[in-house]
Amino acid sequence: MGALLYLCAFQFLWEDHLEATFGYGPFLVLLLVTGGLMFVPMLTLSRLIRRALGIPDPEPLDLEKWRAADQLHYSAGERVDPSQGRWPIVPGTDWPGNEAGRGQRHESDWRGGSA
Repeated sequence: MGALLYLCAFQFLWEDHLEATFGYGPFLVLLLVTGGLMFVPMLTLSRLIRRALGIPDPEPLDLEKWRAADQLHYSAGERVDPSQGRWPIVPGTDWPGNEAGRGQRHESDWRGGSA
């Protein structure tokens, strides 16, 4: 939708350059293929330049290691009910920012008030 809106609303910007860009015909395809083939050698060259300047390569990530952030993210996804594992809260005594921070404020209001 955004691309169509751009094409229709800002036609005066691109209509003069359309023929110049797509008028290349098969040469445009050749430019795209050449750019794609040069991608890997240019990445290799940039890595060699970084090494020559003394910038170390980034360390590979250990995906098998379970970190604290992974545990917190997993726990947040498993515990969608804010009162799970807690004593029942008297309605109206819990700070409403807790629900807003979890993105549950509107759902709580729709269900009839604070948890």
